[in-house]
Amino acid sequence: MATSAINPAAISSITAEGEKIPRVALITDSFYEVNGVARVSREFAAYARDHDLPMLSIHAGDRSSRSQDGSVTTIEFPRSPVRMALDGNLAFDFLISRYADSISQAITDFGADLIHITGPGDFGLVAAYLSHKLHIPLFASWHTNLHEYAGRRLALITRFLPSRFSARLCDAASRHALYWLLKFHQIPRVIFAPNGDLVSLIHQRVRRETHLMPHGVDTDLFSPERRTSNSEMFTLGYVGRLTPEKNVRLLADIESKLLASGCGPFRFLVVGDGLERGWLKDNLKTAEFTGFLSGLDLARAYADMDLLIFPSETETFGLVVIEAMASGVPVAVSNVGGPKYQVRHGIDGFVAQDVDCYVAAARHLMGDHDALTDMREAARDACDCRTWAHTFEELYCRYALWLASPDHERYVNHQPALPSN
Repeated sequence: MATSAINPAAISSITAEGEKIPRVALITDSFYEVNGVARVSREFAAYARDHDLPMLSIHAGDRSSRSQDGSVTTIEFPRSPVRMALDGNLAFDFLISRYADSISQAITDFGADLIHITGPGDFGLVAAYLSHKLHIPLFASWHTNLHEYAGRRLALITRFLPSRFSARLCDAASRHALYWLLKFHQIPRVIFAPNGDLVSLIHQRVRRETHLMPHGVDTDLFSPERRTSNSEMFTLGYVGRLTPEKNVRLLADIESKLLASGCGPFRFLVVGDGLERGWLKDNLKTAEFTGFLSGLDLARAYADMDLLIFPSETETFGLVVIEAMASGVPVAVSNVGGPKYQVRHGIDGFVAQDVDCYVAAARHLMGDHDALTDMREAARDACDCRTWAHTFEELYCRYALWLASPDHERYVNHQPALPSN
């Protein structure tokens, strides 16, 4: 079935009166990296620890290690030199299967009721295999549109080819990647996705129980109170990886049109790093590049912006969008992808169809201080209920409901599941 709302009262009562709390093995391909999957994974483990929920967290690390932090047991395995770099320090280890027996033993010793993965990377593939071997139900959350990444990366590699041929090649790569992604997601019992379009796509194509899993934001860390700039210069910001799939070259087009229209003074504040940094440094005239930031440094950078420009068309959610909004910063996002669902056009941000729409949004706020003030307040107000606690409360509720359902009983008894409606 597709997603349906859960009464908030049911979330707090699902484990009340001595009911068994699900023991979760979180096996993720990304934990320490700078990306949305890693952020969600870290927040998930922190939520389990802070609420005394039993969790086994398994992911890559610099060395083999095992540690205990309250109710959370963490096991880390280093990736081998036989690996393929994916993005930044994220990689796919071709020899990951050497850890299968160790991970299997850890899951068994922990007594996991379910395994939760965050994608079909190296650790995700091992987890899917062990789920089948140990007959422990597999849950998955879809965080990244890898098929769109494949198309964008290939477009950069084949840019020397005739445009029509390159476009056909990239489209074929994207379609085939999506086909295999959906094939992989036939393995989990339940799937979570961060926006309604993905929930519908996965449910229709995979025919698995699929639910919405919106992301949260730390409204204590990301706050308008972090603002340190008193400059009257309007600051256009970007936060994220500087990679082709983020569509970052559009920033140069936006700047060029603003300069041509005589707008100013303004500057770009670019937070992040990646393959496109060199090109952007050569083509942005007003930009300051900070590299990757985290913690208070990142929070201050957000708060010093006047408008976040986030032109990515491949996002499933866009954590940076709600982090900026929590910081009291209006956002301008693409009308393609997940970020558009986080924005109320004309109230706390803008949904842009093309470069001219981004330019119009910037010019509007540059020329109307009252509108900027109103949007700042609306952006912050919109994040009051977007907490990580609510995200994971509902996730645990979904776990408990499925584990108490006839589907789980059939699974335990090795009976085929009934077709999904």
